[in-house]
Amino acid sequence: MTRWLALLLLLPTTALAADSEAGRLFEEAQQAMAAKDYATACSKFAASLRLEPGIGTRLWLADCYEQSGRLASAWRVFREAAAAAVEAKDTRADVAASRAAKLEPKLARLVLRITHPPPSLEVRLDGVKVADPSVPQFVDRGRHEIAIAGKPLRVVDVEEDGKSYPIDVAFAPPPSKPEAAEVRERTAWPIVGWSFVGVGALGVGVGGYFGLRARALYDGAAERCPSTCDGEGYAERRSAFRAANVSTALFIAGGAAAAIGVTVLVLAPSSRVRVGAASLHLEATF
Repeated sequence: MTRWLALLLLLPTTALAADSEAGRLFEEAQQAMAAKDYATACSKFAASLRLEPGIGTRLWLADCYEQSGRLASAWRVFREAAAAAVEAKDTRADVAASRAAKLEPKLARLVLRITHPPPSLEVRLDGVKVADPSVPQFVDRGRHEIAIAGKPLRVVDVEEDGKSYPIDVAFAPPPSKPEAAEVRERTAWPIVGWSFVGVGALGVGVGGYFGLRARALYDGAAERCPSTCDGEGYAERRSAFRAANVSTALFIAGGAAAAIGVTVLVLAPSSRVRVGAASLHLEATF
């Protein structure tokens, strides 16, 4: 009788309308509770709550879960009721929080012990995503399924309240990262160096042509100038000297350009880049 009086005090100040679907379900749930038909009562309280959420209905549902032996479900709904009451500044917040606190030591819990968990690991308990797998998961007595990374892992039969059920999950450890390869990055320096070498080779080649031309002109002038030169002889000699000067200049410029090109190719710094190893997919070993 004391329990029922306490629950009556917890009812909302404005009761559910009896002619509403939520009100009808609520009354039927109370009748099932009185008959200790907890399965029916809890189902109807939950249906009523879905239609018209209220603090009083939550408290009745949590109490129904507790009476039926579903302690973790009762603890969860009592906490929800306490949070809703705090937000609404309802005096029933302390009662709901106290009931949840008394239940917590009695709860069965699944403890996941995961070795080398990959990033963004998804864990589901009975199809519901677990927010933080490192935190023990409170569960009711009965059968529960754990799925990790989209793969069914294990079915656990929880037979006792207040007991921990450890579940070990081992993932392959990440491979040691190989030393990153060091490669040379292509730069403009080789192009510059070979350009100078090419220009230098061209200068030497053209200089060689003018050198041969100067020699031919000088030999032609020598035939016209056994002792003294006529006008054509002087002209050929001047042309020979000019060709010789051009040849010399081209040889010097070509050699300098080639030397610069070789120096650039040998001494110019090259950029280096690091090539890291590709990441590998981690697979769980169940």
